[in-house]
Amino acid sequence: MVKSQITNGPEQLVSVVERIRAVMVTHLAPRWLELNLTMAQVHVLHVVRRLGPVSGRQLAAELGVSPAAVVPVCDRLAQQGWLERVRDESDRRIIWLRLTPSGLELVDGFAGRGKERITNALRRMSDEDRAALVRSLEALATAMEAE
Repeated sequence: MVKSQITNGPEQLVSVVERIRAVMVTHLAPRWLELNLTMAQVHVLHVVRRLGPVSGRQLAAELGVSPAAVVPVCDRLAQQGWLERVRDESDRRIIWLRLTPSGLELVDGFAGRGKERITNALRRMSDEDRAALVRSLEALATAMEAE
């Protein structure tokens, strides 16, 4: 197990969060590779799952990229059967991106595997450590939401 080298300050927390992220990616990446999914595609799937049907512009804004940048990623996801484009019924110019039933099952499966990994780790922690972690993460979430 690699420990953070920084002794205090925000940098230490960022380092720990990066370690957790790396563990989670390592845990899930074999399945992504098995399905021939890139990190960008996985990210798009998770964003569409979180937001629900979304326009290409909304997706691009959420990802912080140009609308043109999401087109090839969404094209590939549609070809693979994970994402579909649906015309808006009241304004036919608008095309919504949404997960197919297979895409929904896939993303929920990824989330389930991630939650299982975290739950197993949390069970190995003491009640006191879990309570302290909840307080700390609540404070971090509140600070981030205030930005």
